[in-house]
Order: sequence, then structure tokens, then C-alpha cells
Amino acid sequence: MAIKDSVTTIDLLRHGECEGGEIFRGTTDVELNNKGWLNMQSVVDHQQKEGFWDHVISSPLLRCRLFAEHLNKKYKLPLSIEDNFCEMDFGDWEGQKVQHIWAKDKEKVESIYSSPCTFQPPNGESMSRFKKRVTDSADMLIQESRGKHLLLIQHGGTMRILLTHLLSIPMSSMTRFHIPYACFSRVQFHHSGQTDHVNLIFHNIPC
Repeated sequence: MAIKDSVTTIDLLRHGECEGGEIFRGTTDVELNNKGWLNMQSVVDHQQKEGFWDHVISSPLLRCRLFAEHLNKKYKLPLSIEDNFCEMDFGDWEGQKVQHIWAKDKEKVESIYSSPCTFQPPNGESMSRFKKRVTDSADMLIQESRGKHLLLIQHGGTMRILLTHLLSIPMSSMTRFHIPYACFSRVQFHHSGQTDHVNLIFHNIPC
């Protein structure tokens, strides 16, 4: 049986449903609606049965940060805000309705799925830059948190980047992950000498 400090557990929780409807939210800073908050709380209620996290790390955007601050205050969980876990900047699409952009620029939107590695929204952040800032921060975090059980409160885009990176899956497959609001997933690193054995324990588990 593995000793505690030989296993690092990374839990990924996407924010819940937000105010503003279905828009390209990206860096647009809006809060959760009531349903979104309750769905995230249901994940935490389920986790209470198994024990709490050692550390919570959150995106700085309100839809993640406010719930992370709630966990910090209510359960006395250590909290860090990581700016590099912010969602992709969608440039000209920021705050616009998804349906409107689909109708206006369908080919560009579809490139998210057909060629995600090279996707870049008009005047927005390139996928390569987005990936680098997220994965660089994740690698440093894991290195500094060996043997810990972490909760990363994230966005749909950052979760796709993190799952493909942590599991060594080609980035071209990132859109194959179904990541609904309040999606909850777990990845474990089993450390053995210079080698890390990585397992996806579950993905989008219902709570």
C-alpha cells in the first residue's frame, strides 16, 4: 500500500452556471447564479464524507474565486489565487452570445473543435500561450505539493488543458472531454523514485 507522501491527488472542479446566460465568458468577470452555486456546493457536500482537501487553488475570476473564498472561510481550508488559471481571453468575442457568434463566424468557431491546437479567437489569446501559462503553473504546483490533496477550482478551457497535460493526452483531443458546469474530476500521481504513474480516477462524477 502506498504511503501518503507518495501520492498526490489533484481534484478539478469547474465553476457552476453563471449570470449572463450562454456567452463567450472568458475573462468577462461575472458571478455564479444560484443554481451554479448550489451545484458546486453539492460536490463539496459529497467530498465531506471522504475528508477535506489540503489546499484550494482558484482562478481569480469571480465565478471561481467567490466559491473558493467561501470554502476558505467556512471550512478553514488554505486558499491560493492563481492568476494563470484564468480562462482564455476570447478577444472580440468576450461577453457576446454564443449563438450570435456561431451565426456570424461559424467557420472560426468550429476551428475550436477541428484544430484546437492552433485556435485563436479574433484579437484574443492564442491557444499556445493559453496552454503554456496554465501548464507551467500546474507543473510548479504539483512539484511544490507532493503528497497533498488539492482542489483546483477552474474553467472549462483550463480543465481541458489540465486534463490533457496531466494525462499526457495529445492536445488535439482536448475537446473530447465533456466538461459541464460543476464538473468534478480527479487525477492521482503515484510517485516512485524518478517516475510518476498517473491515473484518471474519475471524470465528471455525479454527486
